[in-house]
Amino acid sequence: MFNFFQAYLLWRLVEKITLLFLLTSSLLHTNISAMPTSIGEDEVKAVFLFNFSLFTTWPTSAFSTNTSSFHLCVLGDEDFKEKLQTAVEGEHVGKRPVRISDLQDYKSTTSCHILFVSQSQEDQLDEILTYAKSYPILTVSDIKDFVRQGGMIEFYIFQSRVRFMVDPETIKEVDLKISSRLLNIAKIASKK
Repeated sequence: MFNFFQAYLLWRLVEKITLLFLLTSSLLHTNISAMPTSIGEDEVKAVFLFNFSLFTTWPTSAFSTNTSSFHLCVLGDEDFKEKLQTAVEGEHVGKRPVRISDLQDYKSTTSCHILFVSQSQEDQLDEILTYAKSYPILTVSDIKDFVRQGGMIEFYIFQSRVRFMVDPETIKEVDLKISSRLLNIAKIASKK
């Protein structure tokens, strides 16, 4: 049985995928009936990533002003950044407009509120997480054992579906608060 949060996430996912589908179709001038009907893994992750922002609270010190943008950052994967951009186009977190940043260096993460670490960055993961834990940044990745290595949210595939694992203790360490509604649908893990 769906609870409100799951129904909301599903609705948002369908809305964003429909928009992505229509946008892609119109840009390519192709017949809509010829478009694939499956939703890609990266598109699902992009929608989840945005929805994490709706169920996490940042300290006021994470924003320079009351109207500052909310920054979703991608470290190392241009293709995923484009899918994320499509998923969050025109969105807001509260009254803050969402901005996407494609980072080349993990030391540029200080203005990020959510940092997605691509698999291409696995060799630098220790340095990235050590650096990021000095700031109120929600770290997310699909790198295997990301949470065990100090990350906060890890995407994984179970029964052909994108799922996520959360380490609430690591999240608290950087003064972020995550909603119990999000925790209720996550696999809870600890790196310890």
